[in-house]
Amino acid sequence: MISKIVMGSDAYGCCKYLLQDEKRATVIDSNGVRNYDYKLMAADFNTNRELLPELNKHVVHAILSFPHEEQPSNLDMVKYGRQYLNELGLDSSPYCFVHHNDKKHSHFHIVSSLVDLQGNKVNDSWIGLRGKKAAQKVTLENNLIPAVGKHVSKMNLSALNEKEAAKYKAYLLINSSIDRCYSFSELGTNLEKKNIKMAFKYKRGDQSVIQGISFHINGYSFKGSEIDRKLSYKSIENRLIDNRHSISPKVQLSTKNYINNHVSVDKNMPIDTMSNVIGSIGSSTGNYIEENENDKKRKKRIRPKF
Repeated sequence: MISKIVMGSDAYGCCKYLLQDEKRATVIDSNGVRNYDYKLMAADFNTNRELLPELNKHVVHAILSFPHEEQPSNLDMVKYGRQYLNELGLDSSPYCFVHHNDKKHSHFHIVSSLVDLQGNKVNDSWIGLRGKKAAQKVTLENNLIPAVGKHVSKMNLSALNEKEAAKYKAYLLINSSIDRCYSFSELGTNLEKKNIKMAFKYKRGDQSVIQGISFHINGYSFKGSEIDRKLSYKSIENRLIDNRHSISPKVQLSTKNYINNHVSVDKNMPIDTMSNVIGSIGSSTGNYIEENENDKKRKKRIRPKF
């Protein structure tokens, strides 16, 4: 089960979206609101919000989705939804669960409020991330099929809007590219071939200190950590370092010999610059190693026997 949360300031639009189309919508649970008419439901949410009038964005719209192969009943979804709200501290707030049948995969919507029925404000810090963790916990506790990374075969891309689809595409392309690169420069060049531009965020007043990274795709710009926590600047840097360390000793030795024989390198050269050199000659080095191995085999085959 996966979670997505959207915050809003007015309940009317959300309730209308969830309930207006009666062919696709089924109310499966509610608390503190009239669930048979979207206008009345929105009025109930907005009336409850008046207990804390200074709060602007009080509407919590969560979408909980399941893999294609998992088809929970409405009762199951009510159970999971209540556990999910409890993890977010929204169990004392008004809410409504609405099952939609317009997609191939099972999913249901939750509309709730950051103002509980007693007029207290519910903590909304990092609510998107907490929602994902809550969904993971509910998944484990109920032996549901876990979301294994962002695998395109298990994701209904038609359910995503244009921006979300671009973000998902960026995740797939960036993540696969990192595994084949040794430096940020090499990664940037690799991504440009896939129509993704990479940019760094520098410390104000000091262009030598990188504080973050962003990616531009299909007219949208995303921070690396916004796409996925594994794509933050620090996480990518650590993965590139791991890639350099994972080179086998034989390849390291052959690469070193190739560089010594073909490239002039300053011993004080920064590691990222050095890795750029390695990346730029990667194919040549690969050919060099392969030729050496083939030469050995050929020499072995023609060696006379006594």
